[in-house]
Order: sequence, then C-alpha cells, then structure tokens
Amino acid sequence: MRFQALGRACAAADIDTLLLAHHADDQAETVLSRIHAGYLGTGLTGIQPKMPIAECHGIYKVSRSGTLRYLDGTRTLTSIFVESGGVVLHRPLLGFTKSELVDTCKINFVKWHEDATNADRTLTPRNAIRQMLQAKVMPAALTPDRLRQLAVDKWNNYASCETKAAAYFDNCRIELDLNHSSVSFHIHPDIEMQLSHEKDHQLIAAILMRKFFSLVEDRSKLALKDLSRAVGFVFPSTFGNWQPVSNTVHIGNVTLVKDPSSHENGVEKQKKYLIFPRPTRAPEFLTQTLLNVTEDNHSTSEEPVWTETKLFYDRWWIKLRYIPANVPVGTSVVVRFLRRGESARKGGWHEEHRFALIPSGQTRHTIPVIVKISDVRDQNGVVSKEEKILAFPSIGLARIGCSPFKAKWNRTSDPKMPDDSLWQYSCVYKDIEFNASEKHTINLVKPPTPTKKASECSSDSSMP
Repeated sequence: MRFQALGRACAAADIDTLLLAHHADDQAETVLSRIHAGYLGTGLTGIQPKMPIAECHGIYKVSRSGTLRYLDGTRTLTSIFVESGGVVLHRPLLGFTKSELVDTCKINFVKWHEDATNADRTLTPRNAIRQMLQAKVMPAALTPDRLRQLAVDKWNNYASCETKAAAYFDNCRIELDLNHSSVSFHIHPDIEMQLSHEKDHQLIAAILMRKFFSLVEDRSKLALKDLSRAVGFVFPSTFGNWQPVSNTVHIGNVTLVKDPSSHENGVEKQKKYLIFPRPTRAPEFLTQTLLNVTEDNHSTSEEPVWTETKLFYDRWWIKLRYIPANVPVGTSVVVRFLRRGESARKGGWHEEHRFALIPSGQTRHTIPVIVKISDVRDQNGVVSKEEKILAFPSIGLARIGCSPFKAKWNRTSDPKMPDDSLWQYSCVYKDIEFNASEKHTINLVKPPTPTKKASECSSDSSMP
C-alpha cells in the first residue's frame, strides 16, 4: 500500500524517478534476512540500485506503462508500439553506511529523521537482525562487510549470466504475435551446444527461457526456480539429456510446446517452439470494469472522456473513450473473455472478415472482448441485463458504433476511421523486452480479403 501510494503520487505529478534512502546497512540486513529465510543463488543479490517500482502491478503510468515505445526504433520495419515508462526506483545511497550518512549530516548541520520502531527488536524479524549486526555478535562470515560483498559477488555473477542470456536471445529467431499474445522461437543446435559448455549453463538457460516467456506472460510469475522443466524441455543437455514426461510445459497462464513441424532432420535442423496463452480456470475473476454509470456519477457533458486504463490478463492495457451524455444510467462496459458457447451476433460489424483472426479451439477464450451491459425493461417493468459485444480489441474487430481510437496525427493512415463513434477504445500491448530486427519479427498476418464467404463468418453458427 505504501509503494502504491508513492507510485500514484509520482504518476499524478509526472515523476518517473523515485529516490529511496536505503543504505549499506540495509543491504547487509536484507542479505542476512534472506539467508535466514533459505534463499540461495540470485536471491542473495540483495537490494538493487535500480528497478521498476514494486507492488504496483496493473497501475497505469506507474507500472511499466504510460509512454508508447515503437518496437522498431527506425519505424522502417514496423510501426507497432507497446507500453513503456512508469516509475523507476533508484537507491543512490546503497554504497554508504548509516554512520557515514549520519556523520555527513552532522558536518553539514542537516537534521535527519529516524523511525523509533526500528529500535524495537521484538517488533519484526528484521529489527532483531539489525540489532544483532549492530551488536557485532555475528560470526566473521556474517559481518556487514562480508554480507555486502556476498551481495556484490552474487549480483556480478547474475549480471554476467544475464549478458550471456541476452546474447543468445538476440541470436534466436523469434516471431511475436501481439494480437493473440503468442510467440514462436527457434533454437539452433549450435546455441544449445554452446550453452551446455557455459560455466553457469543452467542459470543462463533459465534467464533465457524467462526472456522468451516474458514476451507473453507477466514477469512476476516467472521465478527462475520454476523454469527448470521448461529449461530441460528446450535444452535437455543442460540437465544431462533430461527426458520430458510430457510434450507440453505449463508456466503461469501459458503453455510451451514443440512445433510438430520442427522434427530434427540432421544437425542443421533448428528446433521450433511455441508459447501461447491457455484458458484460465476462473475467467470471471479477470473481468475488468471500464465503465459503470449510476445515478450518482451520471453526467450530461458532451465532451468525450477516457475511462481509467486497465491491464487485462497481464497483457493488454485497455481504455474506453465515450461521451457521458450519450450513456444512460444502468450502462456498464467490461473487458472479459469470450464465454463458452458465446459468439458474436449477426451483422453490424466493421470488417467482418477479421473474424478469421479469432483463434480456434480453446485459445479463442484467451483474447479480450469489450462488452456493453445495459438495463432493459420488459412490458411488465422487470429490469434485466442485456450484453452486447462491442469489440475484440486485440485483433481490431469492432461493431458499428465502436472503433479503435486514432489520434488526429494518425488519421491520415486510415481515413475511413469514423470520428463520431459512440465508443472508441485503445488497446496497447504490455511493456516487453523486444525490438524488431532481422531475427526478431512481428506477425503482421492480416485477415483474408473480404468475400461473401468471409462475410458469412459474422453469423453465430459459422463464427470461427
């Protein structure tokens, strides 16, 4: 709650950098507390000098969002962009002990504040650890200096592995599909062989796998220790030619499979893998409310306004633009998944041929749907709820009266885009570690040219 309050305050003031006063003593306490908690490896890297703000996932303009970034900096390969920005934490005092900071304040006649509860060793385990370190009762291997050096050594080793994993990532062929939140990547035999000879090959492989997965899954769900099955699946030599018990690996809300068409045929054959979202077991809990008009908040303003931007399924940032006077009381708009057995109603769609972009099978329930819910009164005065799909925002399919928002500077690229739609939406993919290049491409497959057969896809019975 503290981080969220700080993050929202920064966003409201257009501040993207937040400085925290953690110092070298805090670093030693953190490392010792993690040793006590059983952390190993990268868990002992301690407090980081720079990182995205914590505990603010899903808060727009705070958590890695608020600024658009083109996936191709030159805009010659693609003009597609994703979210970026947000609030970044910096800790410039990590290299100084508390006593050094206090002495600096004294010399310069600067007052400082200390939290009195920090001295109560019974209040928290961290307070007890702080008291033990200050009393100098710990063995030589656990002195503050040794603990800080341990964090430095662990971080340097991790940074080295991160650099190597990034190099492998850059040399892999990757194709990203932002419409459906899926990715395919190729592993050349040379990469697997080189990786198997690395000193920390398992850690490097785990970091590399997290880079692949984080293109379509929330990074916070991708702990390195949980990626061992995926590492063994893609790089069996790193685990002594580990044999998978299944042809799929599930991590978070995504599935990793080997492309059936990539059967090995000689040493030059590359192995191709796919990562795609799988339907969640409780889709109703992921429903995001964009708008809910009640008697208390109804407005007759004719000026268009935006709803709050919501992060749907940890993948798409979605918001809605509307004119309050045109939206009656009892109307709400949500973003959710397509329900089992649910399909779009006949007619009334822009570019009906875009139905062909809706994924088939169970994966059709893994892309966002914007739905309007209205109060409807029958002849007896009984009020019921009527739902109407307005758009499949990630694939650009919208009902007449709803359209993707186009800024004025971009309308020339699509002159047919209506300016007076009752509803307009913005759907932008999450922040990802990806830049378009010769090896890193974006799936820009467009729907088939409109035909009579494609138009018929709008019917309930024939929708993909």
